[in-house]
Amino acid sequence: MFLARELLQAGEVHFAAQLAEDFFRSFEAIRLRPDGKVDPHTVDGRIRSLTLATVAMQP
Repeated sequence: MFLARELLQAGEVHFAAQLAEDFFRSFEAIRLRPDGKVDPHTVDGRIRSLTLATVAMQP
């Protein structure tokens, strides 16, 4: 998930204009647990699929 966020912030991932706002809202909804790991209940399918796609495209 952090890889997807880094690629997005670096401008290496682009969205259609009508989808971009929803992705940013989904990223803002993500929360961390007290142990510093991502709370999986706060990650929606949009972010999960983006993360899987970015991991699959890494060399």
